Amino acid sequence: MPATSLTRITQARQPSLGRRRRSQLPTEVLDIIFAHLTQRDLLAVSYVCKTWRPSACHQLWKNIDTLPLNSDFLQLLPTHGHLIHRLDLILHAQSRLEGEPDDLLAQVLQDTPRLQHLCIYLLGYESVEFLEPSFAAISTYVGGNLTSLGLKGMTYEMENEAAAREFFLSLSRLTRFEIDGQVFEDVSLILDSLPLLTAIAFKGDRVRSRRTGVLTNLSLQLIGTKLPLLRELTVHFNETINGEGLENFSTSCPRLTRVDLRGCRGMQAHDLTKFLSTQPHLTHVSLADTNLNDGGLLILAAPARAVKLRSLNIRKCRFVQARGIGQVVMACTNLQELNISLCSGVWLDIFSFAWSCLGLLRLNIGGIHGPVPTQDGSDNYVNRIVREEEVVNMYTQLGRLHLLEELTLLPLPCRIHLFELGRTSIENMTRLEYISVVDRLSALSDRDIIWLATRLP
Repeated sequence: MPATSLTRITQARQPSLGRRRRSQLPTEVLDIIFAHLTQRDLLAVSYVCKTWRPSACHQLWKNIDTLPLNSDFLQLLPTHGHLIHRLDLILHAQSRLEGEPDDLLAQVLQDTPRLQHLCIYLLGYESVEFLEPSFAAISTYVGGNLTSLGLKGMTYEMENEAAAREFFLSLSRLTRFEIDGQVFEDVSLILDSLPLLTAIAFKGDRVRSRRTGVLTNLSLQLIGTKLPLLRELTVHFNETINGEGLENFSTSCPRLTRVDLRGCRGMQAHDLTKFLSTQPHLTHVSLADTNLNDGGLLILAAPARAVKLRSLNIRKCRFVQARGIGQVVMACTNLQELNISLCSGVWLDIFSFAWSCLGLLRLNIGGIHGPVPTQDGSDNYVNRIVREEEVVNMYTQLGRLHLLEELTLLPLPCRIHLFELGRTSIENMTRLEYISVVDRLSALSDRDIIWLATRLP
């Protein structure tokens, strides 16, 4: 039976915008438009803004984001560049613009003197030869203003260590730094120059062949030692680091509030549990696709810490069980985001607990259908049998989440009886803006689809 997919998205897609008064509607509409524009349309819309409202053009340039560099942008930049505070810039080797990427970067930066956030995507270039002049351009034009810097798609090999140190020393106000690999063999070159960093991110690619560098345990230890003000730590898809790299954080960085270690499978469950136990101030935790087990969740659900947790992402954590998640949903009363999708050890029994996180805004429970081994002693697995009372329990708990704005149920391997059993619960979610259902077993009837399309507020 072919899969059925249904996604409902309302116009007020961004929860952060809220419901504002009628007199403020134009600004809200502008924000929504800018959030959904394609890169190609960003410049074209500026002409519409000029005729709509005089200040709208300024609003556009303040919200500009992830713009591929082109000739139209360069022509408008001298006039409007002083309004830009945030810029994600794409430099592509197949661009029709004439000039090397470091020259183009310098041309942009000299017209954006108030820039505070800069993220550079270098695509299709052999970036070694452009690294030093690019650093020089950043230092010259915006180094003293930047509070956030991201470097992506670069090969970080710089023979002139003095020039590299001078570059990082010029970033005197930098508090956030993101990179898609490890810079140089000695990461202390960065850390010694940027003692004020409160957030650092090393985001590896999902595809191993596209990863530009690997953060080592030694480098991670240095981060924990030399950045005492650190509040946010992000390391993505790094299978080489383990518990040794996290040892220094318990003493030198005990006040982390956000941790994102998704895809770091080299850390064992006991390493993650020990790390979580030494960080009592965590509010946002993402350990998706790791070896986390219930021990780590019980740490987060401890009475002294549960009220602090706002966001938890444990997608694809195969060692997590219902017991750990049950403790989280009962104890973490201020939780706003929860993603337990594709946790193969979790089943609908998580809804047998009395959920106390009634302030949830975003919930993803798709794919919690791990098969169980057969009783004949073989290596075969079978899907679990779903009882109707389990589905009823699910809707009973979901119906209590009146503030929910996003709900993802993709997929569940059973008939979810959306109209018969879930209608009242779903309609109680008066703020629901996004619901996604992917059906593998023909769980959606025509009546379900008609109701979703016509009756939801």
